[in-house]
Amino acid sequence: MTMKISLLQVNTVVGDLAGNADRIAAGVREASRHRPDLIVAPELSLTGCPPRDLLLQAGS
Repeated sequence: MTMKISLLQVNTVVGDLAGNADRIAAGVREASRHRPDLIVAPELSLTGCPPRDLLLQAGS
């Protein structure tokens, strides 16, 4: 059995939750045309925060 995965590339805006949600939803609609088993969005894409801020913090 194979699994088809769609990866979303979303250009987010920091703090624009509603706009980012719309961008993600549009990506999901587009990806759905290819009938994937799984659709994956980038980490923290809803908030638009780049992960480097969290990744570069010393000792958490």
